[in-house]
Amino acid sequence: MKKLSLLQLAIISGACAVASTVLRIVSLLGFTDASGYYESHPIPMIANLVFGLSLLFMGAAAIFFIKKNEWVDIPNKTAGIAALLPIGALAFHAINLFASITEYSANPIETFFSATGTVHFYVVLFSILSISFFALIAMIAFKRKASIAIAYVGLIPLIYVILLWASTHFDFLITLNSANKTFFFVACASALLFIYNEIAACCKLMVRSKFYYFSLFAAIITLATASIPSVIAYFSGALGRYFSLEGDLFFITVLIYATVRLITLLTEQRKAPAIEKETETRKNEASDASKEESEDLGEKANESSEKSEEKS
Repeated sequence: MKKLSLLQLAIISGACAVASTVLRIVSLLGFTDASGYYESHPIPMIANLVFGLSLLFMGAAAIFFIKKNEWVDIPNKTAGIAALLPIGALAFHAINLFASITEYSANPIETFFSATGTVHFYVVLFSILSISFFALIAMIAFKRKASIAIAYVGLIPLIYVILLWASTHFDFLITLNSANKTFFFVACASALLFIYNEIAACCKLMVRSKFYYFSLFAAIITLATASIPSVIAYFSGALGRYFSLEGDLFFITVLIYATVRLITLLTEQRKAPAIEKETETRKNEASDASKEESEDLGEKANESSEKSEEKS
């Protein structure tokens, strides 16, 4: 079976993400009713089919075309800059949710600790705490030094994403089988998988590259398809009751980070053979120089022995 390079797989995943995202944007803008359901039309069906097949193909490609147990490097400085973007989205979520509760509640503190407001309280708390995770990724990237601390701090954004899922799932005003809700759940699962693998990579563990790259490809396809069309449809007024603006904005920033991470990994992979070749050339030059040196020393020794024989 012919192996596909990481660059080829990255291009395919990018094409799948673009096709799936565009089709879903068209579906939301042109074929969605006020309640958030798709109308009976082939375009939404094709959009869902393209999305599902894209994930299946990238999963199979990661299993069959990528070598396992390759070392996945820690983020570089470019990825570290991209890791700062989710910090803004997390801060926006915490501030916006707290402001909305204080606006519509006479006693916001009591509302936070009530049965209905507990989830919102934890969402605000863990959105603030999750800032430390992405700040630590940026620090690891700029120092170019792995840190075991990320294994502990990394639990925070995982809990935050689970809370995003919970706050949506237990909102009974949202229809359970809404297409937008289903895509948001899939985005939560994809973000969990990617963040988990990124934690392992930043700890400098031996990450199975099959698993890591699948999570990376899946995150790019899923987060793009789930979040970008929802935000566009919301601001265009084509979406019904919208429940996940802050979550989708966070997922878009994670999508940007994942895309930058993939590009930097590709760049480093292309540089690696050149560095190895240069190192090998230097080794060969050094060995040739040492050979020439030893030959020169041998010739000098022979000359000196010949001169001593002539004198005797």
